Amino acid sequence: MIDYLYKDKHKKRMGYQRIHIELIKLGYHIGKNKVNDIMREKGYLKIKKRNWRKYNSYEGDMGGVKVNEMSQNFKTSFPYEKAGTDISVFPLDEESVYLSPIIDFDSREVLAYKAGKDVKMDKIMLMLDDLEKIHGNKIKGMMIQSDQGVQYQNSRYRERLEKLGIIQSMSRKGNCLDNSPTETFFGRMKEEMWYGHEYKYKNADDLLAAIDEYINYYNTTRIVSKLKMSPVDYRHKIINEL
Repeated sequence: MIDYLYKDKHKKRMGYQRIHIELIKLGYHIGKNKVNDIMREKGYLKIKKRNWRKYNSYEGDMGGVKVNEMSQNFKTSFPYEKAGTDISVFPLDEESVYLSPIIDFDSREVLAYKAGKDVKMDKIMLMLDDLEKIHGNKIKGMMIQSDQGVQYQNSRYRERLEKLGIIQSMSRKGNCLDNSPTETFFGRMKEEMWYGHEYKYKNADDLLAAIDEYINYYNTTRIVSKLKMSPVDYRHKIINEL
């Protein structure tokens, strides 16, 4: 039945969680993890990356669209020169988790982030508060790239960036390449702790804890091939050399 559901009915589009739901509806008594194991053994889950729903907060030009100052020039010479921010969604069966980070394009460090069950403006503002608390005046003069989402056109966000001395830059509408280093971070993170691992998270709180653990690991332990060290070690090295 799994073969039929996966290959014939759903044309290899469905993951183990939705196949499990169909099996339960058909009267089969089988656990979600067992379905995952069977599908993995059959090679159905070899391709980890899937077309997950992408979060989109664009609601048109609300008077806060900024010029694309970065223009896909992501070259940097030192930390805190250029950064990017965006929001990514992690969909669970019953709810979703949203992650909003600020990524340094030089060190690849997650400078600050907020994750939660919603993306209300208060979380974005708290992320900026954390950015200032953690990095102080080092962020002054930094350019930050985002899309034209409603959060980034918000006057509170724009005014806070100005107060922090951060230069705001926005991608062109519908052009993800304008913020590709941030998109690359999301892709890498999901490959390493999400795709193929979704079954591990029983609820949003489990996933939020895993996101905290991953970002700490990513910043302090995971080696960036180009840098030959972790993002935080690289930042300390460069700052000490200045």
